Amino acid sequence: MVFQIPETIEKKLSVKLKIAMVIGSVVVLVGATFAGYYFGQKKNAVPPQVVQNNDNTVPPTGTVGEIVPDPVTVPDTENSTEPKKYVFPTTSLPQEIDKKIVWLAQPKQVENLKWFEGSEYEINASYYEVGNFEHQGESGRIILVQWGVEGMGPPPYFHILNFKKEIVILVNYSDIYLPKDSSDYSDLGYIAQSISPDFKQKIKLNTDFQMSSLDFPKVIKGSNDRQVLQSSDVWYGLSQESSNFTSASDKKITILSDSKFGQIYTSVNTGAFYLYGAHGVEVTYVLVPDFFNRSNHLAQIVWNDGSWNGYEYSYTDRGGCGAKNYISVMTSSINVATDLEAVGKTSKGDKVYELKDKNHLLLENLYTDGYFPNQNGNKVSYEEFITLRPLIFWVDPFGRLIKLQNMRFVPQAECGKPVIYLYPEKTSIVDVKVEPQGGMTVSDPFYNGGWQVKAGPNGQLTETKSGKQYPYLFWEGRGGLYQTPEKGFLIKKENIAKELPEKLTQLGLNANETKDFMEFWYPRMQVKPYYFVTFLGTQQMNQLAPLTINPRPDTVVRILMDFTPLDKPIDVLPLSLGRTPERKGFTVIEWGGVIR
Repeated sequence: MVFQIPETIEKKLSVKLKIAMVIGSVVVLVGATFAGYYFGQKKNAVPPQVVQNNDNTVPPTGTVGEIVPDPVTVPDTENSTEPKKYVFPTTSLPQEIDKKIVWLAQPKQVENLKWFEGSEYEINASYYEVGNFEHQGESGRIILVQWGVEGMGPPPYFHILNFKKEIVILVNYSDIYLPKDSSDYSDLGYIAQSISPDFKQKIKLNTDFQMSSLDFPKVIKGSNDRQVLQSSDVWYGLSQESSNFTSASDKKITILSDSKFGQIYTSVNTGAFYLYGAHGVEVTYVLVPDFFNRSNHLAQIVWNDGSWNGYEYSYTDRGGCGAKNYISVMTSSINVATDLEAVGKTSKGDKVYELKDKNHLLLENLYTDGYFPNQNGNKVSYEEFITLRPLIFWVDPFGRLIKLQNMRFVPQAECGKPVIYLYPEKTSIVDVKVEPQGGMTVSDPFYNGGWQVKAGPNGQLTETKSGKQYPYLFWEGRGGLYQTPEKGFLIKKENIAKELPEKLTQLGLNANETKDFMEFWYPRMQVKPYYFVTFLGTQQMNQLAPLTINPRPDTVVRILMDFTPLDKPIDVLPLSLGRTPERKGFTVIEWGGVIR
């Protein structure tokens, strides 16, 4: 409200009097404001309401982790009965212990130490002695603990150094969720929730101890300067060697030898290279073709007519929301000399080939089963399809024949509508990055190297750049190596509406998240009379599409549904979903599914 001075009085006032009145008014207002603030603080008054931004107002970019006052009453934290977060103490270890460790040829299972007693993870937890040492006249041992989580993904694991009655989790060699850019290991909320009270008082964390037998090179080079292998994944749990060499046709093939770690094997099925360290620790290495643009899938090729290639190619076989392999290695069914003809050269001078037979089964199958119509339901003719170079081949530096597939004709399966909900304990500025290994295709808000939002405890998100509000962060794309799980559920079409929400609730989704999920996926599951339904969990999603959130959340639940429409029922091995995760502290929920 604005008070106006009547015109008849205003004319009688001198300029000095006007100034005096203005100054006096300001003094009174400032004094009243200060007094109100002071006594409000004394009485623990409610913070002032936050003025909501409209679409025409652009708020300033916030500071990550900055607490933004909520437009609601803030609880009295001094008198709160909510338990405080447990902070594990850290400790240093003598580095000379590393040279004294004697690794066992095979992990030795030991008695159940009940370190996670009272937790769901203790039910099937396994303890293995994998190494031992002598230091300062006393014995110590390295214990590998694998949590007994049956179902979605491999079990979490920890390496623990047990010495002088101290129990020290070796963070660098344990399966602990942390953002890539975080060095704060002191408050590992979800571990504290799972460890028995007696053990919790004994446990310490170490973040700098190095075990040389488990420190693998990031890059391995062969005799050829283009034989460069890059580390892709390190598994510090029990060896999963059997999962990579599963058939007689996929025998171990020695490809290289490392002076420290020994032989390096390759797999035709995955196209990857594997190195095995102490107690079977497995490291995956991959060859990345060196004639592709780093920013996209454009292959740098000059065709025989002198023109440069303008097509994007995939060197992996797509499946689910990721890839079936690290690189598509062809078997002996294709012979370079008799089945292929050179049609160009890469920027490195390597020959690029096409199939001589334009009606080859590989081409016909791709056109029929792998090439889907566009949004208008149209496909190019087979004759035009052939001219677009749908399949080409390249011999890599290891002599393997690699298939490259034009991205226009790659099956469009991808991670469909993963959405990320953020529930901080207090309204905060949050940075979010998700990096699907096969690239992101769609996002909302627009993903420009990451999202920054103001997130409230109720899940309401406001993008700091635009001021627009969102219920969640949305993305679609392709992940890394993917294989549809064999275990799952068989659900009749008419039971989808009842049974699927029950499983989502068990996996940790609340009523609102379940409603959002069903609104998107239910219509897509009404075509066939039966559906095979399965799920991937947080660990597998972290491999397909690593997620980094700052400040670091206390609880992270990531769910990906995969399903197959069926004309008739099939036998299905049941998938154990485990206990419903407990939401504690800053909670992040993500759900998505595989779009084919």
